[in-house]
Amino acid sequence: MESTIPVTRIVTHDDLDGVVSAALLSHSLGIDRYFFTGPVAIQSGRTQTTEGDVVSDLPCPVRVGMWFDHHQGNLEDLKLRGVDPAQIPGKFAAEASCARVIYDFFKGKVTFPPFMEDTIDGTDRVDSFDYRTMEEWRRPTPDRRLADSLFAASLERGSYPYLERLVRLLRDRPMEKALLDVQVRTLADRYKLMEEKSVDLFGKDARFHEEDHQQEVIIIDLTRHNRKPEVVRTAAFILYPDAF
Repeated sequence: MESTIPVTRIVTHDDLDGVVSAALLSHSLGIDRYFFTGPVAIQSGRTQTTEGDVVSDLPCPVRVGMWFDHHQGNLEDLKLRGVDPAQIPGKFAAEASCARVIYDFFKGKVTFPPFMEDTIDGTDRVDSFDYRTMEEWRRPTPDRRLADSLFAASLERGSYPYLERLVRLLRDRPMEKALLDVQVRTLADRYKLMEEKSVDLFGKDARFHEEDHQQEVIIIDLTRHNRKPEVVRTAAFILYPDAF
């Protein structure tokens, strides 16, 4: 369904899929105002939205101008609320990323730069965790490095300017060229250092429950530390690649 209400702000998730989704929406709708948030903030009403907002990669709020998403759980929530998704301007589709949904919606209506297809492919891979081997997951591809930079930025105060900067970079250039930006590269490198420290820490602080004979669920216990260390939880899979 097409929107009949002009939207003036993009409300999106603060991960790579959300950032790329915002870049696509900015290119397609000519919007350069952004607000970054998470699913819980939308569901609890802490993030206020209006009919002037286009919301992407998040649950659909009560008031919205356009909505794009790919999470099946968010679609079920709408049905429980008695809302027909087809009546909401925008698009829902069970794709690997919300960016893919937005790209498919607009590609016959606007002209995207040629590099955008590679950007969408990379976002699909990161957001759906589409890695066949540990080596493939750890390969420092542009999409993975950009996702890493966002994790590092999330640990700093005032990460909004970086998120906005990355939206504009990915709107206007390929992922590999976005990585030439000093701030992007610095944050991606910072994540790599955090990951290495996390692996060392998990060698002492990660274990399995005594009844977990198949070693499926990694338990990370940080209670011995006086101050909770900043860790990359997924780094535990580097030590235990067969865990779930």
